[in-house]
Amino acid sequence: MLDIVIEGGTVYDGLGGEPFLGHIGIGQDRIVAVTQDTPPEAKVKINASGKIVCPGFIDIHSHSDFSAVINPNLESKIRQGVTTELVGNCGFSACPILNHQHRDDLARKYAGTGIEITWNWPEEYFAILESGGIALNIGILVGHGNIRTAVTGGSAEAPTHGQLKQMKEIAERCLHEGAFGVSTGLIYPPGTFATKEEIIELLSVVREHGALYTTHMRNEGEELREAVQEAIECAREAGVRLQISHLKAIGQQNWGNLDHAIALIERAREQGLDVTCDRYPYIASSTSLDSVLPKWAYEGGEQKELQRLADGQTCAAMSKEILDKHPEEDLWSRLIVAYVGTEALKCYEGRTLQQIAADKGKNPCDMLFDILLKDELRTEMVYFSMCEENLEKVLRRPYVMIGSDGAARAHYGPLSAGKPHPRTYGTFPRVLARYVKKGVLGMAEAIAKMTSMPARKIGLKGRGMISRGAYADIVVFDPDKIADTATFEDPHRYPQGIEVVMVNGEVAVGEGGFLGVRNGRVLRRESPG
Repeated sequence: MLDIVIEGGTVYDGLGGEPFLGHIGIGQDRIVAVTQDTPPEAKVKINASGKIVCPGFIDIHSHSDFSAVINPNLESKIRQGVTTELVGNCGFSACPILNHQHRDDLARKYAGTGIEITWNWPEEYFAILESGGIALNIGILVGHGNIRTAVTGGSAEAPTHGQLKQMKEIAERCLHEGAFGVSTGLIYPPGTFATKEEIIELLSVVREHGALYTTHMRNEGEELREAVQEAIECAREAGVRLQISHLKAIGQQNWGNLDHAIALIERAREQGLDVTCDRYPYIASSTSLDSVLPKWAYEGGEQKELQRLADGQTCAAMSKEILDKHPEEDLWSRLIVAYVGTEALKCYEGRTLQQIAADKGKNPCDMLFDILLKDELRTEMVYFSMCEENLEKVLRRPYVMIGSDGAARAHYGPLSAGKPHPRTYGTFPRVLARYVKKGVLGMAEAIAKMTSMPARKIGLKGRGMISRGAYADIVVFDPDKIADTATFEDPHRYPQGIEVVMVNGEVAVGEGGFLGVRNGRVLRRESPG
């Protein structure tokens, strides 16, 4: 007798095949039967009549690196049907952490969350996750920013031959310990200081391991085409598979650049390069507030950046550069403070920088510098800068997957702080509720973008599909009730319509919501051969 049978649901296999009415039998952590005939006998029966049954969603672009330590329940992800996350995107990862200044900066950022950052390498980080259990499966990328910081600190200088050798040795060890690849964040320090040549050299290690390269490109606005070209050239010259993170065009004056970016990507694919992308289903982005600053403001690390923010003459120079780059009059009314770490500034959360500056009688640039300085660079923002037409255009591309670009949150505890982007609560249900129902995507296509496509790209064997022998990561949802309920004003809200979430054969979400089950696993990349 099997452990569980899911009876009478409309089964989508995750591979893009036609749906069928069927039954799924589960034994231990695997799917052992998929049938359209009589359902197999099992100890537990789940009635899925009128519901859709599909593989658990795989968030290929997640930032839950530290959330998984703070609160391993990862509720905002598991409750929307995510059963696997790939963390360590955009050049930042939980490991390696190899110098005191980096550790101190992270300790300041995560002060008050109850975690102590004691680990150095992936295996030590994995041991912490495994010791208390995690609600869903987690694989990691290693951030180029972590690697560069470990060797050069916050220096803007190109690494020496010896330093580059050290960086490659660090990447080698992280990949050997199970990381699925390397990510870059080329708008953030220290990645913004890296040359194309530095990236290609580091990626030689990625090629040797058959691992993945993901990139938050150097520019997503006026130089989007150039940034896409650089990403493609790095991947082609290094001989690696490429994942372009959150493909988008920021700023109304740049929306037309998206077509040129898509043309570059599709030409590269026609020429045989394995290049794919991901995207979240919203027209607002979210990142650190200090990303508005000029590139040179970051040189030397966070303490040097804070010193610049405290210097009036330097701030005047930054103001000029910011306003030259962003001449649009409504910039500050589209930029919302999402999170501050300083209690005295909590009243700013959920308000635009324009509103905050007006209340304080300051110009927005000065208000920006004041917040960053007082909050010690912990401030996060939401930025409305994209258009719906482009979003739908990106989602339709057959090589674009769904990724939240968000860290797991919860309605309680440290992860309930601030007004984060609603994508961390609603990405996957939103695609099904909004973009399938609008006809932008077919149901089978949308599910494949959330399951088998990311599994294949990451290199996850036996996940992302409903098939005999596959891991029993399964979602049951009501297609009539599925909806994201999180909003920018009230983001800490779980979706509707997700009825069952199963991770490695055990039900984690059921009638009572999250059931407290932590049956997820740390996933490690297997070396070729």
